[in-house]
Amino acid sequence: MNSKKTVARRKIIIIINRIRILQQKTKSRIIMKNMILKTKSTDFGLLILRISVAGLMLIHGIFKILNGIGFIKEMAGSMAYGVYIGEVLAPIAIIIGFRTRIASAILAFNCLVALLMVHAKDLLALNSYGGYANELLFLYMFGAAALMFSGAGKYAVSRKSLWD
Repeated sequence: MNSKKTVARRKIIIIINRIRILQQKTKSRIIMKNMILKTKSTDFGLLILRISVAGLMLIHGIFKILNGIGFIKEMAGSMAYGVYIGEVLAPIAIIIGFRTRIASAILAFNCLVALLMVHAKDLLALNSYGGYANELLFLYMFGAAALMFSGAGKYAVSRKSLWD
């Protein structure tokens, strides 16, 4: 009779140990999931923001280098050459993370000038799909403004200046 009780106790102990192991695995999974969800990588997010905002604006600048700025020259005269600073040099500086805050301020100012000079007629307009007519320009401008306040983050060429 004792041997049956001993075997039964051993089976119960084995079952209890398996339950404990499952509970520990479940707790470990929950802890890992919480660690992954709670981990923030602000610096990596800033890198993505820099590359997307400045990279897409750089395409506008390259287009203007290849095709000229004649239509802007008619409106702004010699000030039109500022487009090259705002759409080529500033985006390159933002992408590589060199003086990101000042370069972002230049880019945001460039967008504001474009809004007032070229897109002012669409200030309160909707496009044919029901979206805001100037939404792309505002995305560039506010993305640059966000970088102007946040800086480049740790994945940048320079990080020690006030303007980084």
